[in-house]
Amino acid sequence: MVQSHIHLGKNHVAGNVMVFFCSNNNVPNVQPCPADGGTVTGTITAANVLAIATQNVTAGDFDPLTEALSSNTAYADIHTMKFPAGEIRGQIHRAEDEHHGHDHDHDHDHDHDHDHDHD
Repeated sequence: MVQSHIHLGKNHVAGNVMVFFCSNNNVPNVQPCPADGGTVTGTITAANVLAIATQNVTAGDFDPLTEALSSNTAYADIHTMKFPAGEIRGQIHRAEDEHHGHDHDHDHDHDHDHDHDHD
């Protein structure tokens, strides 16, 4: 892997890089990518958000990133040595309600036989 990042762009639209996951292209304050592939972990903060003047994104402004992630206007891109222009592109979508279809009532009291002595 050469680099991986999040772009601001709708489906089938090329956009500019908003934040990097990793890069081996000497990008300041960005962790290196594993050369032979692998997992990249970390925390993205406002300091990681890049300026995109043509899309009204100011460097360090976290709000445009969260808005893009929640409105399906961001995509992740992975570049490799074999495909330096980009090997994998995936639109980022907000997850559906993870609790949908689950029994939320599992903590309720069940009917139990209780013996009550009455005098």
